[in-house]
Amino acid sequence: MAKATNAEIEIRVNKVIQLLILNTNRHDILKYFRTKLNIDISIKSIDIYIRNAKRIIKKKAKYNIDEQVGKAIARLDDLYLKAYMIQDYKTCLSIQKEINNLLGLITQKVDLTTAGEPLEPVTIIMQGEKKD
Repeated sequence: MAKATNAEIEIRVNKVIQLLILNTNRHDILKYFRTKLNIDISIKSIDIYIRNAKRIIKKKAKYNIDEQVGKAIARLDDLYLKAYMIQDYKTCLSIQKEINNLLGLITQKVDLTTAGEPLEPVTIIMQGEKKD
């Protein structure tokens, strides 16, 4: 069994990431490498790849919300400009609604409890308290 290069290891770890995302277990990952990829790989190596893949997945879960919102806005702005340039105003409106939604500019007030009727006062007596 020849030692894998750094490039091969990176490719293998990325393949393990894909398999883990599909909820593939350790045994099936090992089987996949040995049968589908025809790689004679040890259990120890698979365990190392799985550990590295899980570390990468966890790292991807830690993102900066402001940065992600900024990227999303930039992408939407780019799409808006492209739609505007071809006079696709319906798409422009759709993109603007998405931007508004992303930024929380539009909120809808929904009355789920009273169907618009005024609330009646209710007295709640907590255990151990006396009502005046």
